[in-house]
Amino acid sequence: MNMENLLTKGMNTKKTLADFVHRGLKRVERIERDGRTWVSQVSVCPRQGALAATFVGDSEETAAKEFYCEFGNTAEEIILRGWYNSGILLFADYALPDIGINLGGKIDAIVVYNGKITVAEVKTCGTKMPTKPKLTHFAQASLYSAITGLPYVIYYQSRNVADYGNNLKAKEFAFEFNGEALKVNMFNAVYAHLCVEAGVMPNKYIMKNDERCGFCNFTNVCWEDGIPHMNIASSKDYEELANLASYMTLNFMRPADVAKRRNGVVKHLSIHGTKHAVALLGNEKGKPGKSWGEYL
Repeated sequence: MNMENLLTKGMNTKKTLADFVHRGLKRVERIERDGRTWVSQVSVCPRQGALAATFVGDSEETAAKEFYCEFGNTAEEIILRGWYNSGILLFADYALPDIGINLGGKIDAIVVYNGKITVAEVKTCGTKMPTKPKLTHFAQASLYSAITGLPYVIYYQSRNVADYGNNLKAKEFAFEFNGEALKVNMFNAVYAHLCVEAGVMPNKYIMKNDERCGFCNFTNVCWEDGIPHMNIASSKDYEELANLASYMTLNFMRPADVAKRRNGVVKHLSIHGTKHAVALLGNEKGKPGKSWGEYL
């Protein structure tokens, strides 16, 4: 086939270039989860976390999803590079310490923010800047804070990048560590873990069409209780699981336990963090750095 015929054939398909992007990136992936819950899901809703942790089946990946993921990853990489070059990045992609509930997740960054060691969660948004954090983002960052014992900040970068003055279109929302308030987030994680271990689906406590359901892959089956591999427990069983989760949450959030986890994070930063972390917190060449307490 010569080039003229090829071009003519292409024109006759009446397909846009976007159609070919959709077709070229759309795929189906086989997912087999092993029962591990993840912060990004379980912090939002124990039910979502448990369903995601036990899901086995095919998942459709779309062009839109790939664009969102790649845009987000690229933006995060550039933002972290700026923080590193400015000397405030202490660690990137910090894997959460194991607290005994088979919970996975990586913190985007740990930075020095207003003089304090702070968990930073990076998100991208559209052209309109948020007036408050999205509930799902707030829940995720809050659980990071509950586990590490550190304050947290949620940083939004617009996909429109900058205004006409070349100023970045970004916004941040900072929160102090509040152990009492963060018990809710810790409870969600513990409760979902206990339900997964028991093979039962956490009971619903979110109203349908809630903001937290917006990006959940299990909305339909969730509201129909249609998960064949997970049972619906009796009220008594749910009560026992909730009581145990409450007890474990109180233990996890005891000030002494929180301080121990926080010191473990800072110690890790002082040894394995960026050069800025080691200089700030480490004991380089026998010369002790400043007291960690100055940054907590």
